[in-house]
Amino acid sequence: MTGDFIHDPEGIVLFAEPTDVEVCSGAASSTATIRVLPFSARRDGGVFWAGPDTYHVPEDADYIIIEDLSPAEDDIEISGEGDEPVSLSSLMASG
Repeated sequence: MTGDFIHDPEGIVLFAEPTDVEVCSGAASSTATIRVLPFSARRDGGVFWAGPDTYHVPEDADYIIIEDLSPAEDDIEISGEGDEPVSLSSLMASG
């Protein structure tokens, strides 16, 4: 992984639990355990780009994708398919 920060991600992948993904950076390949992945591009299926790195997510991984990101005011709501919205302030309070 290059460690390049993504300043304007297309979306964020939130995993239900820490998940092992294959990370490809140029000719090098490794495995990383992640829970959150901001990405700059996505291909159909479980392949995400984060800067110059490519992340291959296992088919059986449980995750949701948050897209259409925009700057937030004091409070935002996050929801996944079929899930109830969760406010950012309640997430911050539980942390």
